[in-house]
Amino acid sequence: MAATAHRKVRYALTSRCAYVAKSYWNRSIETYPIRPESTIELIKGKGADTLWFQVFSDRDSEGTVSVKRCGFENIADGDDVYLLLRRIMSGET
Repeated sequence: MAATAHRKVRYALTSRCAYVAKSYWNRSIETYPIRPESTIELIKGKGADTLWFQVFSDRDSEGTVSVKRCGFENIADGDDVYLLLRRIMSGET
């Protein structure tokens, strides 16, 4: 999946939300509100960056905690998108 993700995944950012649209076996779109209290994390890569802006944790019946991170993966302009997210979070846009 990771090898063909550039053909199947699209990202969009507005002044209120981030969108992740996927078209693998079926089409889906995920919406993530950008709030002032959101935590964002930029991970620099060799050719592409990953920007996490939502973290969800869930505890199963045995007490094991699983963490799901949501964001823009393998993007070329991670620094620019990070700055845009910071501006949105501070209310500049």
